Amino acid sequence: MPAVRVLVSHDDDGTVIAVDTDDNRLALAKKLGAYVIINSKTQNARDAIINATDGDGADVAVECVGAPETFSMAADVLRPGGRLANIGIHGVPVELALELLWIRNVTITTGLVDIRELPTLLKLVQSERLDITPLCSHALSLDEGEKAYDVFSNAVVNKALKVTIRP
Repeated sequence: MPAVRVLVSHDDDGTVIAVDTDDNRLALAKKLGAYVIINSKTQNARDAIINATDGDGADVAVECVGAPETFSMAADVLRPGGRLANIGIHGVPVELALELLWIRNVTITTGLVDIRELPTLLKLVQSERLDITPLCSHALSLDEGEKAYDVFSNAVVNKALKVTIRP
């Protein structure tokens, strides 16, 4: 299975379950408040999520990779009435098991970043009410643009989360 980056929310308290194959990303998710972390290289993510939600399934799953396997897994772990936010960029078709989803009244949304929220997010960052520094693992100059692509292309080896370009 390719890298799995799925965030799952369960219960009214906003419990977050993070799923990935990269221990570095999982450690950061735990540090930032994920209640349960699951490395899908060593655990069956579907079973672990169902177990972590006491058999109920997730209220919300966010598919972040854009792979058929991760989309399927995110859809499979939803509770009845659950929501799947698909933000991964898909390069190949994905099978939608509508015959299994419709009876559970699942809502699926897709799309890229909604730039209408960007001004609000920037204000939150500027006012220091939203700290994004833990997500920015590498800062390189504009002259190092090619290196930035190399760092991110080998994210696991470089422990890269988000690579930022500074003037």
